[in-house]
Amino acid sequence: MAAPAHVITLGIEPDINKNIRAWFKQFNFLPPIPLTAGQVDTVAFDVSFEHLLELLIKSPFKNFILVIHGHVDGSGLYIPLAPASSKKNTEHWDLQKLMDVDAGLSKMSPADTARMGISHHHLEKILGLMRQVRKRGIDCIEFRSCNLGKNIMSLNRFRQFLGARLAGGPDLHTLFGLPGTLVGQEFLNTHMHHHPGGNWETYKFPHAFGEPHLVCCF
Repeated sequence: MAAPAHVITLGIEPDINKNIRAWFKQFNFLPPIPLTAGQVDTVAFDVSFEHLLELLIKSPFKNFILVIHGHVDGSGLYIPLAPASSKKNTEHWDLQKLMDVDAGLSKMSPADTARMGISHHHLEKILGLMRQVRKRGIDCIEFRSCNLGKNIMSLNRFRQFLGARLAGGPDLHTLFGLPGTLVGQEFLNTHMHHHPGGNWETYKFPHAFGEPHLVCCF
């Protein structure tokens, strides 16, 4: 039976937020648990990991679908730890350091503070919010953050920090929307010629008989 979840997006572009709302309005289903959207909130301002913690504390749900841009290597999320942080991302290293400090296993050095880009005030605030989130007893978090599931250590540290029983994330690029679609053997043979400038990654979905009959290019 599908479980209701709170869908929260942070730092996502307006067009993608529109697609996310449309998806859950039309289908209201997200594998693999599966989860359905009981509430959808798209957050465009004051985006930070600190703010995410505050939203999790206020939510009446036990399951969450979090849509946040992720690093290509799965090391973290493209949101700062705190508002006005000098570092614009949150890495699993940051979370492990914070958990070690909270457990009395480590202390913050000036180098740690500089690397994480947060003040002592926000350090204490994030640790306090972490304890409150853990008390909520979150059951499941499905991240829809590109490649976060590629790094199992990273994904597990996010799960531990948030105190969730389960956490999942994609091990490849992910999107909500309607990407251009072309079919036919000619396209399969020449799809690389359609890539505009920039770094592209091609996923091949294998056919039961061997050769891939579908490619998806990001």
